[in-house]
Amino acid sequence: MKQGDIILARRRGERQQHAAFVQLISRRKPGDMVTLHALRGGEKREFKMSVSTFPADFGKQMLALAEKGDAAAQIADGRVLLQG
Repeated sequence: MKQGDIILARRRGERQQHAAFVQLISRRKPGDMVTLHALRGGEKREFKMSVSTFPADFGKQMLALAEKGDAAAQIADGRVLLQG
Protein backbone atom coordinates (compact mmCIF):
# COMPACT_ATOMS: atom_id res chain seq x y z
CA MET A 1 0.00 0.00 0.00
CA LYS A 2 1.05 3.59 -0.43
CA GLN A 3 -0.02 7.08 0.53
CA GLY A 4 -3.31 8.02 -1.11
CA ASP A 5 -4.78 4.48 -1.07
CA ILE A 6 -8.25 4.39 0.48
CA ILE A 7 -8.85 1.36 2.69
CA LEU A 8 -12.30 -0.15 2.20
CA ALA A 9 -14.51 -1.65 4.91
CA ARG A 10 -14.66 -5.40 5.08
CA ARG A 11 -17.36 -6.94 2.90
CA ARG A 12 -19.13 -3.67 2.10
CA GLY A 13 -16.88 -1.80 -0.30
CA GLU A 14 -17.21 1.34 1.83
CA ARG A 15 -14.47 3.51 3.25
CA GLN A 16 -13.23 2.13 6.56
CA GLN A 17 -13.54 4.49 9.52
CA HIS A 18 -10.17 5.09 11.19
CA ALA A 19 -11.21 4.00 14.70
CA ALA A 20 -12.87 0.81 13.43
CA PHE A 21 -9.81 -0.03 11.35
CA VAL A 22 -7.41 0.48 14.27
CA GLN A 23 -9.64 -1.65 16.52
CA LEU A 24 -9.78 -4.42 13.93
CA ILE A 25 -6.00 -4.51 13.41
CA SER A 26 -5.26 -4.24 17.15
CA ARG A 27 -6.94 -7.63 17.65
CA ARG A 28 -4.17 -9.24 15.59
CA LYS A 29 -0.72 -10.32 16.73
CA PRO A 30 2.56 -9.28 15.11
CA GLY A 31 3.21 -11.69 12.26
CA ASP A 32 -0.48 -12.36 11.50
CA MET A 33 -1.38 -11.96 7.83
CA VAL A 34 -4.32 -9.74 6.87
CA THR A 35 -5.93 -8.99 3.54
CA LEU A 36 -6.91 -5.38 2.95
CA HIS A 37 -9.03 -4.07 0.12
CA ALA A 38 -8.37 -0.53 -1.06
CA LEU A 39 -8.95 1.92 -3.86
CA ARG A 40 -5.93 3.19 -5.73
CA GLY A 41 -6.68 5.68 -8.47
CA GLY A 42 -10.33 4.57 -8.48
CA GLU A 43 -9.41 0.90 -8.98
CA LYS A 44 -10.13 -1.74 -6.30
CA ARG A 45 -7.02 -3.64 -5.23
CA GLU A 46 -6.21 -6.36 -2.71
CA PHE A 47 -3.17 -6.26 -0.43
CA LYS A 48 -1.88 -9.13 1.71
CA MET A 49 0.11 -7.71 4.60
CA SER A 50 1.84 -8.82 7.76
CA VAL A 51 0.86 -7.11 11.04
CA SER A 52 3.76 -5.63 12.96
CA THR A 53 4.33 -3.41 15.98
CA PHE A 54 4.83 0.34 15.94
CA PRO A 55 8.47 1.45 15.99
CA ALA A 56 9.65 2.70 19.38
CA ASP A 57 9.86 6.27 18.05
CA PHE A 58 6.48 6.21 16.27
CA GLY A 59 5.09 9.08 18.34
CA LYS A 60 8.08 11.26 17.50
CA GLN A 61 7.75 10.41 13.81
CA MET A 62 4.04 11.33 13.76
CA LEU A 63 4.67 14.57 15.65
CA ALA A 64 7.40 15.56 13.19
CA LEU A 65 5.06 14.85 10.25
CA ALA A 66 2.22 16.78 11.90
CA GLU A 67 4.50 19.77 12.44
CA LYS A 68 5.42 19.67 8.74
CA GLY A 69 1.72 19.90 7.85
CA ASP A 70 0.89 16.25 7.12
CA ALA A 71 -2.92 16.15 7.50
CA ALA A 72 -3.10 12.43 8.35
CA ALA A 73 -0.49 12.86 11.08
CA GLN A 74 -2.34 15.88 12.44
CA ILE A 75 -5.57 13.89 12.67
CA ALA A 76 -3.78 10.93 14.31
CA ASP A 77 -2.17 13.37 16.73
CA GLY A 78 -5.62 14.77 17.55
CA ARG A 79 -5.11 18.20 16.10
CA VAL A 80 -7.12 18.81 13.00
CA LEU A 81 -6.02 22.22 11.85
CA LEU A 82 -8.26 24.25 9.60
CA GLN A 83 -6.63 26.79 7.38
CA GLY A 84 -8.66 29.61 5.95
